[in-house]
Amino acid sequence: MLALGTLIACGLILFGFVLEGGSPLALFNLPALMIVFGATLGVGVAQSDRARLINLRFVLQRLLSPSKPSFSETIDALTRWGQLARKDGVLALEKEASLQPDAFLQEGMLLLVDGVKGEGVQQHLTVAMVAEEEQYLEGAEFFEQLASYAPTMGILGAVLGLIQVMVEVSDTTNLGVGIATAFVAILYGLALANLLFLPVASRLRWQAQRLYRHREMTLTGLMAIQQGENPRHMAQRLRHFR
Repeated sequence: MLALGTLIACGLILFGFVLEGGSPLALFNLPALMIVFGATLGVGVAQSDRARLINLRFVLQRLLSPSKPSFSETIDALTRWGQLARKDGVLALEKEASLQPDAFLQEGMLLLVDGVKGEGVQQHLTVAMVAEEEQYLEGAEFFEQLASYAPTMGILGAVLGLIQVMVEVSDTTNLGVGIATAFVAILYGLALANLLFLPVASRLRWQAQRLYRHREMTLTGLMAIQQGENPRHMAQRLRHFR
């Protein structure tokens, strides 16, 4: 939906520009794009250390190919495991844990199998939840900072363009075109900030909130299984997390 929304916004802006008599080609300027995007990205990299950039790569991979947590599927699985644990004991969950692609859920099930007390399970998984959420929030902060730099870099690109115009001010035939081209850099800065960087940051914050909520539900279900709670009652309680 992020890509679709961005395409719709850009398409409508471009369509409105064309309706006013503008040419789409007038909005394309490779040097301005290189200055604005390159400088913005460069400043973002300059303020980050290696660990942050590695984390950013992980976050972008999750953003581009998100594995959306399914609350209903997880509730069904927890209910099934609760029934299995009540019937055969928590040790029966070991085989189920080995089949889990979700590392968080697998880790929680193995803690139950290992006989870790409830408080220990909660502390261990809470640390994992917070660390995972911070990865997303750190990525969101990075893109928010890029959004704050992009308009300034757009102005910088416009100033550089106007300098070039003033150098060739004697050529009055190209003066208007040169000024228009300079202002394209400002457009790029505003567009990158508001049509790309801020939406990406907001999306990452939403994903962090959604995933944390899903992890909370999973932890609640695992604790209920450990305590031998009735699986049907547990499922009813977990549905409030949706």
